Amino acid sequence: MTRELNKKPEENVDTIESTYCDPNLTNYINSIVAYKFLYNDYLEDLSSEHAEIKIRAEKCWQDNVQSLEANIKTTFQKMIASKSKFIGDALHIFEHTIRDNKRIKLYG
Repeated sequence: MTRELNKKPEENVDTIESTYCDPNLTNYINSIVAYKFLYNDYLEDLSSEHAEIKIRAEKCWQDNVQSLEANIKTTFQKMIASKSKFIGDALHIFEHTIRDNKRIKLYG
């Protein structure tokens, strides 16, 4: 796709067969990355020999996990509501990164 400087910005965007990335997918991926990073950090700190590190890790995880899970679920639901063509990709990402159906239910 080539951009023409004399066209309005909206005329420079292909709307049919577009390969743009859905902003909801971007938010979804960012939420999953944040969740995975915090979870891995949490697990690493839990294996520490120092009790205070374990306590801090537990507090940090508990303080943030609900918000992260809500962000993942909300952005996924926004993708469904907007009929995003990336829903299948979002499910694949979920299944291969943080799949935890006991905690995060994407539907309902």
